Amino acid sequence: MEEKIENELKENNDPVEEVPTEVQAQEQEPQKQEAEEAPKKNLVSVEKPDNNEEGFDKVIERERSVLFNEYKKSRKISNIITVGVLLVGLAGVICITQKNMALTIVGWSLMGATVLGLIIYYAINKNKFPNRTREYIKLITKMINENTFKNEQFTDVVTDPEEKFDVAEVIGDGVYADLGIAQSRNVVRGKFAGKDFLYGEVALFKPQQPKAKKEGPVFVGKYISYPNNLQMKGRIIVNIKKSESPLDLPTKTEDLTALNASTNLAVYGLKETDYERVLGKKFFKEFTEDLALKDHLINVNLVVWAGKSAVYFSYDDGAMGLPFDKPFDKQPYDQMADNLTDAFELLNKIGK
Repeated sequence: MEEKIENELKENNDPVEEVPTEVQAQEQEPQKQEAEEAPKKNLVSVEKPDNNEEGFDKVIERERSVLFNEYKKSRKISNIITVGVLLVGLAGVICITQKNMALTIVGWSLMGATVLGLIIYYAINKNKFPNRTREYIKLITKMINENTFKNEQFTDVVTDPEEKFDVAEVIGDGVYADLGIAQSRNVVRGKFAGKDFLYGEVALFKPQQPKAKKEGPVFVGKYISYPNNLQMKGRIIVNIKKSESPLDLPTKTEDLTALNASTNLAVYGLKETDYERVLGKKFFKEFTEDLALKDHLINVNLVVWAGKSAVYFSYDDGAMGLPFDKPFDKQPYDQMADNLTDAFELLNKIGK
């Protein structure tokens, strides 16, 4: 699953960002402030869906079907042309090998026409599907974002197609160790209940060692960050995991103590931390219940610092992939939208 999603991120031309494996805490805040003050370009507003309009899933499925049928038709034509070119080329070779000047001339003419035809055909068609695919990805991203952030508590929501995820901020979260590479898409900023939030689809990797076998990502999924008013020391990590074949588990916990460890739940923090008091008993109970793993949600990591909370959501292919050769299924995206809204509502009352 994660390999498929990783390839998809690469196919979307998202650049790979390499960073030092260690980022000093005192260096993170200036970087964050500078990023916030940097002028944003090409901002696209994420609008609320109009209830009178066609459902987002029907729009996506219609466009997907058109694109896929065009692709199949193009492949069929390409195969026919390829066979035709081979036959013409074979005829040209046969003519050239004959001891007849007229046939030799015909043979070279056929070979020249074949090469010229191929050049013209591929020159005309080389950008057709890359361009159509980019248009489709742009449309599906727009429609999914409108569905994801349709709750009225989301305001001033914008996305910049050129913006990439700042892996330094994730390193500062202290959930995954030895991060060095990040791939991202669909970075969204806005407000929830009047407070700034960040959202992105991210794949995180360890640094690639020369000549070493490539390792898979340590995390692939959706990421959100949101401010809080907590006063506390260190950080708290809450991991909701599957009992069998868990994925994307936290790896930077050597400086923390396991405060709660069970089959489906783990809590890490400083030894003296009373996490239920810090987070709030009601918050902790609702967080583990409202974000229970089911359907397409396969892992959740919450990290809490004084001033900032972040949640890492791991989903299966249904909620991470962009449909092309199969009909669009809205259920995973509706679940993701509900999960994100629930998480923001809970983060907004953390510690209360």
